[in-house]
Amino acid sequence: MRTEICFIDDEIIAPEGMDIGRLNAAILKYSLKALSWPSPEVKNLVEKLVNDADNWTVSAFTNPNIYLNAVEDEGYSPEIIIYDWEYPVVVDSPIKILEEILQKTYAAVYIYSNTDHKILIDAALRDTTLHTYIDKRLFILMKTEGSPDELVKKATELSTSNFSFKFGKLLRLTTIEAINSILVEFGKHDIDFIRNLVVLSEHVKQETVLKEMISTKIMHKLTESGDLLNALITEGGLTEEAASTVYEIIKGKLSAKLSELVLQDIPQKEKDNNNENDNKKAEPETLKKLWSLRLYYKPSDRLVRSGDIVKMSTDSSLYMVITPNCDLSKFWTKCFGYINLVKLYDIKDDKDCIIEYLIHKMTTKKANETYESLKLGQSLTAKNINNFPEGPFILPFVTAGDRLQYLMGFPKELSSYKVNHPTGKDEKPVKLSYEQWVEAKRLCTIGEPFVSPLISHCLSSVAGHGTPDYPDNLKNAIQNDIKTS
Repeated sequence: MRTEICFIDDEIIAPEGMDIGRLNAAILKYSLKALSWPSPEVKNLVEKLVNDADNWTVSAFTNPNIYLNAVEDEGYSPEIIIYDWEYPVVVDSPIKILEEILQKTYAAVYIYSNTDHKILIDAALRDTTLHTYIDKRLFILMKTEGSPDELVKKATELSTSNFSFKFGKLLRLTTIEAINSILVEFGKHDIDFIRNLVVLSEHVKQETVLKEMISTKIMHKLTESGDLLNALITEGGLTEEAASTVYEIIKGKLSAKLSELVLQDIPQKEKDNNNENDNKKAEPETLKKLWSLRLYYKPSDRLVRSGDIVKMSTDSSLYMVITPNCDLSKFWTKCFGYINLVKLYDIKDDKDCIIEYLIHKMTTKKANETYESLKLGQSLTAKNINNFPEGPFILPFVTAGDRLQYLMGFPKELSSYKVNHPTGKDEKPVKLSYEQWVEAKRLCTIGEPFVSPLISHCLSSVAGHGTPDYPDNLKNAIQNDIKTS
């Protein structure tokens, strides 16, 4: 992967009228060949990097404010910045500009200066907040013949020792890819359709729900990225557990940043009954796919998570994992090898099993009628599935090959499964992974904000406390009193 490098230097020469924006490699190549440069050191360094296109992507700016505008307007984010210390016209305090540059990007910044300014620069850096960056992300590069080789050497060192430098570009590209995949799906529909994706309570803004949805899906996409996970493990030397911790840190910061955005509430368009498009309902299949995208994701790692939907190789039965993630993180010491599951039934294929449940509280005929008149609750945890005992829930739109499955879970059918420890007693405890739980295959994982309330619902159904029932005649008396009061 090529390293993105940019120059901020007024001795960069650009064709007339082009010095007010970002100069790419093509413009720089033309300038190097056709125009006269005042500084042979700057020209030598730019030329060496531009001609090594296999390793470097080069841009340049003739003024630091132009660079900062590109960061704000384009999201431009290089990995290395070559920053000229001297300007004939004072743009702003070089210290203040450097602080802003270092705070807005993770790039390594090289102060590029003539050797006779080194003492002055060293003293200036020591007396400011910039001293915390020195030799970590802030370096001094003198304008000498050997400066290109020194730059390449330092970049190589950073690529092995600095986490942000090593993985920053891949993290940014993966995040952008995740955002684009969401925008592609949203972009297939008009604003009214997206607004109707969420059912809002009176006190919840649409922008709040949409920002939460987007930040969650970005994290799901990051978790699904095999390239990012493999890089963290193989190149970064991280374990899967450490990589998942990195994901959680990113998730927290990403959610916080998105929550700071100010989005206009999506306007409610006035309905025109004479307009055929206004009267056309959203395609059900499209809604299903978007809600499936919102509900589920497929992590690329092998770690077992709370909310995983798994298929057992022993009998092809389906289960939802309800063991909390905090217990799964220390599975062998906290759970003693036992994982907690709730059995799931395919509403179509497992009809007989579902009716068998109902027969416990009604006749076979009534059980069949109840099954045929099944009505879905308003949400995953709604308790109004008609005539069913307390607790059952339905997971819609679970992808199974070329069709969408509807799975029903019965929390009272809570079970534990013993996973055999693959190592000896003296091995360090680790998280549970599917390399150890070989009998199970993950189909997908239920995401937030659905999985935590759903698991809480399951546990409440099992352990919830109730009070004694009213006798029928007393209940009727209470109802009569209420009606006449």
